[in-house]
Amino acid sequence: TRLILLGFLVGIAIGTALGCLLHFSRFFRDVFGPYLTFFNACPRIILYPFLVVWLGFGVTPKVATIVLVMVPTVAISIAAGFKDMDNDYVSNIRAMGASRFAVAQNVYAPSLGLWLLATSRVTFGFAFQAGVVAEILGSRNGLGFLILEGQTRFKVNIMFASMVILVLLALAVDFVLSLVERRVTRWMPIR
Repeated sequence: TRLILLGFLVGIAIGTALGCLLHFSRFFRDVFGPYLTFFNACPRIILYPFLVVWLGFGVTPKVATIVLVMVPTVAISIAAGFKDMDNDYVSNIRAMGASRFAVAQNVYAPSLGLWLLATSRVTFGFAFQAGVVAEILGSRNGLGFLILEGQTRFKVNIMFASMVILVLLALAVDFVLSLVERRVTRWMPIR
C-alpha cells in the first residue's frame, strides 16, 4: 500500500504539472499533446516488464508503472479543468490588479482542486490496479503476490481472502476520498 500511495502522489503531481503545461504552453500542447493522447489510449500496464529490465527489480519499476498509469488521465483532466473554468473570474481579478500568483492562488487553485479531487477517485483505482498487477508480475510479497501464490498452489481460500482485502482497502480509500471531496466542496451551491 505504501508503493501505491507513493505512486499515486507522484502521479498526481506530475499529471497536474503536465496539465498546466498543456494549458499555458501552446508549444507543449502542439508538440506533446498528441503523444499524451496516444499514450492515454495505450494499455500502460504492459510496460511493467520493460520497466523491470530498465530499472531492475524492487520498488522503482512498480512506482513508475503506477505513475505511468495515472499521469495521462490526470493531465488530460487538469487541462479540461482549465478549459471549463470561467474566464470572467480571471479577467475580473486581473482588472483589480492581482498578480499572477494571486490569480493562481484565488482562481486556478480552487477550481482545479475540484477537478483534481474528482479525478483522484478514478485515478486511485487505476493506481491500485497497477500496484496489484506489479505485485503479481514481480514481487515476493504483497496481496498481488498472495493471489499468484494461491493460484499456483491451487489454494482458492488464499486467493479469495487476498481479493477481499483488496476490495476492502479500495472501498476504504474511496470512502476517505469521497469524504474529503464532500468537505472541500461543501461551500458550493447544490445543483
